[in-house]
Amino acid sequence: MRRAGFWLSSVPCGLLAYAILMIGGIQHCGWAFLSVLAQAKAVAGSTDAAFYATAQNLIVEHFVFGDLTAIAAFYAGTIWHAVGVLNGRTAYPRWFVVLSPLGALVGTMIVGLCLPAPLAGFVIAPFGTWFMLIPCLASAVWLWHGPR
Repeated sequence: MRRAGFWLSSVPCGLLAYAILMIGGIQHCGWAFLSVLAQAKAVAGSTDAAFYATAQNLIVEHFVFGDLTAIAAFYAGTIWHAVGVLNGRTAYPRWFVVLSPLGALVGTMIVGLCLPAPLAGFVIAPFGTWFMLIPCLASAVWLWHGPR
């Protein structure tokens, strides 16, 4: 990607890295705090429903706002990265956009929409892993054999 220049290589890759770290971090931390609150309520035996409802609401609020920045970076980085590949100045050919994070994301969504309900969840739910796994494997194979 470096040949495309700072704005078409480093910035979108940075946004994608930020998105992965934030989505993973916010998701895991948020669910941990939500489960700890429920456990504390059960252990303490408190009947103060207003306190637990307010605490739960604040945790979910922080969870959502943390995810919003990550999702914005995710979509912006995905599209920006595809523009960098389509620019033609990278080590990848233009058709490689099919294997880029955008291509992987669109592909998993299409496959997920075509599958019946229980199976669709197995394809769509881990979109964050597909969108990194497919481009990383494709890049490793492409760069191993040398750009054509």
